[in-house]
Amino acid sequence: MEILPGEYEHPFTTTLPPVLPSSFESEHGNIRYLIKAKVHIPWEIDDKVEKSFSIMTNVDLNYIAEAKLPVKQEVAKTFCCLWCRSGPLTMVLNLPQAGYVPGQNIPVILEVDNASNVDVDNVVIKLQKVIKWKASVPESKTKTDIVDLVELSIGGVRGKGSKTFTQQFSVPVVPVYSLHPCSIMTCDYIFKVKAETGSCHVNLTQEVPLFLGTVPVYKNGEAPPVDSSEPLQQSHKATMPMTQPPFNPSMPTTQQPFNPSMPTATTAIQSFCADSTTAIQSFHAERTTAIQSFHADSTTATQSFYAYSTTAIQSYADSTTAIQSFYADSTTAIQLCYADSTTIIQSFYTDGTTTFQPFCT
Repeated sequence: MEILPGEYEHPFTTTLPPVLPSSFESEHGNIRYLIKAKVHIPWEIDDKVEKSFSIMTNVDLNYIAEAKLPVKQEVAKTFCCLWCRSGPLTMVLNLPQAGYVPGQNIPVILEVDNASNVDVDNVVIKLQKVIKWKASVPESKTKTDIVDLVELSIGGVRGKGSKTFTQQFSVPVVPVYSLHPCSIMTCDYIFKVKAETGSCHVNLTQEVPLFLGTVPVYKNGEAPPVDSSEPLQQSHKATMPMTQPPFNPSMPTTQQPFNPSMPTATTAIQSFCADSTTAIQSFHAERTTAIQSFHADSTTATQSFYAYSTTAIQSYADSTTAIQSFYADSTTAIQLCYADSTTIIQSFYTDGTTTFQPFCT
């Protein structure tokens, strides 16, 4: 399409695919979206412009079957072996469901039965983010990064004792990503419980996958009141030995929090159209200047050529005048010469006749 000089705007819309991974920034990989435009200029460098925009995928937990199911998981271990084997240390974790939204409280019920003679110094519960990167070139390789989002110590259990912990665990306000359409990067969340036994014994741990979304799980056809604009405070029973510290936003993570000031798709498209219009206007202005300069040079050359041609024609006229004058002078000379010759001949003839007549007489 040829674009003549002038100002143009080309509004356009496009429909993004229904399933796209969220914009994502991390140490070993990124998911970014750009919109590009190009003005093709024959025999010159094309003008190009590009703008970035973010995609935040809506994650409705009601469409994830595993997110709506209650969680009950039991783990156990014994210390020593053979005839020295102790009674088991058992932990049973109960959660009402596996899916939550940022800012929502998780009612945690943890039953610890320590039938061994080894004291549990501390029980720690934490929410972790697990990011995995997969590479296939030049070799198949997977790298995993685990980040603790929230960690809470809830106390210990002495040997031959048991305790049931009930805790309101608050999910921190963090960006929610959906990277499932991407095959080389994943971002998952794990609820982890660890019983620290100290000395030379191995700690007892259990992990439960959690799902973070943007739409909470509905109960009885209604959504629970959750305000994700500000984090909820942790609550605990008076009998709990410790409380959960507030979420520390300075805790190191592998990715930056979502920046709401980052241009959206609409802003990017508007800015893109404005930049494209400016580029087209600049192109037309330069093209108009070049055409005007060409016309000016052509007019000057034509005027110069006409002046030279007029001078040459006038010179030709002068040459014709000179030739005509020379021809007139030559004709006059010839006529004079002919007249003189005739007079001489006549005179000679007269003289000859006069001379001859006496001789004949």
